[in-house]
Amino acid sequence: MTRTTAMPVSTKHLTTTTLAELNSAAGLLTRVDRKYLVPLESAHDLVDGLAPHAQVLAIDERRRFSYASTYFDTPELDAFMLTARKRRRRFKVRTRTYLDSGLCFLEVKTCGARGTTVKRRMGYHADDAFRLTGPGRAFVTACLASTGVTGSAAAHEVAWAGDLMRGLAEGRPWVLMEQAPSAVQWRGRNSPKRPGQLLLWSLARVAHGADGILQFQWRQSRRGAETFHSGMVPHAGRASRTWDEVVDTGRALKRLGPVLGEPVRAEAAVVLDWESQWALSTAIGPVDIMAKDAEGRSVAVEIKRVGGIDGVEQLTRYLELLDRDPLLTPVQGVFAAQTIKPQARVLAEDRGIRCVTLDYDAMRGMDDPTSRLF
Repeated sequence: MTRTTAMPVSTKHLTTTTLAELNSAAGLLTRVDRKYLVPLESAHDLVDGLAPHAQVLAIDERRRFSYASTYFDTPELDAFMLTARKRRRRFKVRTRTYLDSGLCFLEVKTCGARGTTVKRRMGYHADDAFRLTGPGRAFVTACLASTGVTGSAAAHEVAWAGDLMRGLAEGRPWVLMEQAPSAVQWRGRNSPKRPGQLLLWSLARVAHGADGILQFQWRQSRRGAETFHSGMVPHAGRASRTWDEVVDTGRALKRLGPVLGEPVRAEAAVVLDWESQWALSTAIGPVDIMAKDAEGRSVAVEIKRVGGIDGVEQLTRYLELLDRDPLLTPVQGVFAAQTIKPQARVLAEDRGIRCVTLDYDAMRGMDDPTSRLF
């Protein structure tokens, strides 16, 4: 057996640039990334071909730098799931420690709707590289809020539910019947509320018109189906974070007594049609388009920019649930995308799902197909 060792890629033939020159010529923190995985043997030829067009960063005559990264995620793995599901709006939170200099930064990278990557960072103590400090959490929260990328959809759901109830009450106050002090027991992954989350959600509901918030339950059950559903008094008793946060939340809400009964006047409205909401909804979320064909049969349409296997699987789950409804079954599936990957097309057609390729520019009137030569 012959063992070969690949030599590291050499950049000695490339001209150098300094960090100051680089920052003045290009915005490193806002950029469009394209990353490719190539064999190391091909990388030599690739770097050699860059010589007339590229420069290499040199700091104190060093061209190679070592660093260590620690990535953070929410208990619900929001950062991972947004990337795995190929969402255009996604984020990464990490600390990056440069081993040569000892410098450490807390970085938040967000990807927007147009594919632009924005990186924000703050100086961080190297000893805290494996955890998020209080100032670090505040920095991450501010970065995600300012770019419209907010990991979990829970905050949006709280606001939407509050405004919906306020609308049903015609602007009058409403009461939240049940709020869990911490974890529930019915999800696939039951994570406890983060520190301060109970207070945050309670204040959000008051801001959206609630006059009262009832907690479920008073004392956490010792047996039965809801043994692991949180209570205001958990299994640990009063010597617990859950109890302390319940007390703090109660005190904060008590101070808001003067706003009780005050109506909330909105400057804008969203029209909700309950029948359409019901028709579009499944246990795993709404399908993009629910329609009828020329013969009156139900058609569920899932729309993507790039259609992959994950999109086909998502539509398959929708179809399985929608077919249980006697008023809708049988439901035909349509997988529509600007580009459909070959493996996804084969899988969809094997499951009886029709594939449709869309020309977004033509649909938006930005392109006239009749003026093309090809």
